[in-house]
Amino acid sequence: MKCMARKIAGKVVIAALAAASPLMAPSAHAIMKELKFHVVQDQFTQMPTLEMRYDGDKWVWANKDDSFNIKVKVKIRTIGNKFDEGTILVPKANMALWQMPAGLQTREYETLDTVNVGKAMLTNFQGDAANLCSVFGGEKKSVRDLEATAVLSAYHSAEIHTKNGILPLKVVCQPKEPHRAPVDLKVTQLKVYTLPAAPKCGQPVHLVTEIHTNKPGKVDFQLFRKDGEKQAASLTTEKVANGYAKRWSKKYVYNQSIKREYLVTVTGHAFSSEWVAVDVKCGAKVDIKRPLKLTN
Repeated sequence: MKCMARKIAGKVVIAALAAASPLMAPSAHAIMKELKFHVVQDQFTQMPTLEMRYDGDKWVWANKDDSFNIKVKVKIRTIGNKFDEGTILVPKANMALWQMPAGLQTREYETLDTVNVGKAMLTNFQGDAANLCSVFGGEKKSVRDLEATAVLSAYHSAEIHTKNGILPLKVVCQPKEPHRAPVDLKVTQLKVYTLPAAPKCGQPVHLVTEIHTNKPGKVDFQLFRKDGEKQAASLTTEKVANGYAKRWSKKYVYNQSIKREYLVTVTGHAFSSEWVAVDVKCGAKVDIKRPLKLTN
């Protein structure tokens, strides 16, 4: 009887342990088995790049309108309860780089997605890029790596699980251009002449002022007549075959014999022409002794 009582008692204990075992086992629904991601870098993909140029005072972002398509590989796996709201956040930009489909709940999710990185995201890193170029930029082009923190998170069993990673960026510091002081406009040549060279009575004659400069620009000058009359004028030189030049002219028609002399001086420049004669003979008539004022 005692032996039988022991066997019955043993069976009751075993049954009680078996019934209690689910309560004693560790909770399976809170296990996050895998949570990882990386940005794929290969020869066919250009990483998001900030191209910086030196403006003589500071480094400025030159390719603001460029955007970049990159590939992101993500794997999330849990045991027990499903997860959702998988997101890769770039904290400095406070923007999502990637998100799993809205409303999707699953125990396992693995994907290779293409995402776009553009101005909105990269704006937040132009200061870091400028700092890199201030250290490594110079007369030669320099390419530097800039690693932006990115965080993968997923919501599982009332907990947010996270995993840190990087968004790789490139910074290109273009070569600094040698600083050149502004070049002043200088007159290099001045000519005054008539067209035709031998004016004829009753036919148009043009008094031409031709000015050459070292770069395009406006030139003011004065046209003097030897009897004291004068006229202010200007022209703007432009690109020609051998530099920069422009002509300015006045048209005259003389129906009587006349002889006048003209000279041009350039305002603000140490240039003046020789006296140029306009000599017109009309038959046997008497030369005009009292010249008229200059007219436009």
